[in-house]
Amino acid sequence: MSTSNGSSSIPTGAQGAGVVSVARAGSWIWLLLIGVAVFAVVMVVVVKDPVTTWTMGPTAVFSLFAGWCFSRGKVVVDDSGVRVYGGGVVKMLGVKAEDVTSAEAKDISPAEYGGWGLRVSGAGTAFILKEGPGLVVERKHGAPRIYSVATETDGQQMAKTLNQIAAKNAG
Repeated sequence: MSTSNGSSSIPTGAQGAGVVSVARAGSWIWLLLIGVAVFAVVMVVVVKDPVTTWTMGPTAVFSLFAGWCFSRGKVVVDDSGVRVYGGGVVKMLGVKAEDVTSAEAKDISPAEYGGWGLRVSGAGTAFILKEGPGLVVERKHGAPRIYSVATETDGQQMAKTLNQIAAKNAG
């Protein structure tokens, strides 16, 4: 069942229900991606050099794919843990249910974690798309994982689900 905020409850078979949140980066990333594509096309058409064609083409495709992956993130929390899919389909960052010790909904800022995108910093490993609602997951081993989520309510529901899973695994 989908809601207008980008989240939904998903069936996960006999395990129970989960929560999905789809966070989107600002429209500036799309302007950047369009700029990369236009630049690559202009270089290939104007320069007319095979080396330029064979270097700009793959570079532009890779840049567009990477930009697409970091323009949208689908965070899924269920009985198996938490995971994020960049662009909605590329699995990037997850924590198994047995590794979760606690979780909390928190307002996050890209500046806290070194910028937007997939980041590794002293504060943890983060998938940050924008400033705003987030989910911070503490793990048994290693630094916390931080995820951008669509709404504060999504973060709270996800944290509640993960804390219930952690309590069940601890007891």
